[in-house]
Amino acid sequence: MKSHQIICLLLITLAVTCVGTFFVNANETNSEGLQELLIQQEGVQVFVKDFKLGYRNTEGSKFTQIQRPGNYMFENEGIRFDTFVRDSTGAGNINEVYVTLGDSPLIGNNPEVLCIHRSAKKANLNKNIRFDPATDRWYSCEFTAETPEGQYGEYYIGAEANTSSGLFLASNLNVYYFINPVIVITLDGEIKLENLTAGQEYTSSTFRLGNDGDQGSGVPLEFYIGATNLYDRTPGKTFCPSSNVFSLNNIEYQAEFGGTKTKWQKIPYYNSFIPISKLQPIFKDMGVPIGAEISLNFRFKIPQECRGNFNGGKIFLFGRVKDSSPYVPQVGAGIEPTIVVE
Repeated sequence: MKSHQIICLLLITLAVTCVGTFFVNANETNSEGLQELLIQQEGVQVFVKDFKLGYRNTEGSKFTQIQRPGNYMFENEGIRFDTFVRDSTGAGNINEVYVTLGDSPLIGNNPEVLCIHRSAKKANLNKNIRFDPATDRWYSCEFTAETPEGQYGEYYIGAEANTSSGLFLASNLNVYYFINPVIVITLDGEIKLENLTAGQEYTSSTFRLGNDGDQGSGVPLEFYIGATNLYDRTPGKTFCPSSNVFSLNNIEYQAEFGGTKTKWQKIPYYNSFIPISKLQPIFKDMGVPIGAEISLNFRFKIPQECRGNFNGGKIFLFGRVKDSSPYVPQVGAGIEPTIVVE
């Protein structure tokens, strides 16, 4: 969604000063960067270009760009962009440029990080605005999200220039980001099958797995599944068929979401030493939006020779933000099935 607004303030001297802000969804970019729009105030022009969301693995390493369906970021992720500033009274009157963070779409938010003057950069802004060293400067700006304790919630992120005349100039871009949104999954249901007969198949009641993250953040989750074998915790003459283990090979699952249903398939083995990236996603290349749920059913194939109260072991379910960043959070929960074979 785009909105444009120009606010004009009538000064005591009857001169009119116009402060302009332009809002663009951060995803509305092209190969040349963001739309080339220019704001002018009192002979000063400020333009933000080549806006990117991404991360660095270490300080000074390559900035890796991320493509996302919404405006959100997590700790150690950030944004970078170039800022072109022209002061008709002379480039020497440009004091500093900085990234701001706050709750207002206008000027005056808190400075968060100082932008770096790139004295060697002499590039033209575009085919109509050619670089003039007497009046123009380029700055590189980069903001990195801090820990949730320091930064959590929805913020406007922009750039402001400060000239020697005392003017704080809103850039032509302010983007609205949710920083460090909380990731939550919900589980609804249980797996409890009793009085089962060896050699038969049984299907659980429907289990629901949902994305209950921060409203407004727009963070889709990709769900993963893994499990252990099931064991009989109680002393007794358990066998299935030759030991006290109900093998994971005898458990399958089927999932449904948005009219798409998977085939019955095996659950991969999981323990705490295995990263969830090694597990299989329940729905490949499909993110589950906030407020939505997927349905799960489990099928148990009881061996011909089997008896026991298998109430030890877990089926694990994980939610992970669906993209390539190594800094996205993940959450998990476990189901403890009870399978009683007489």
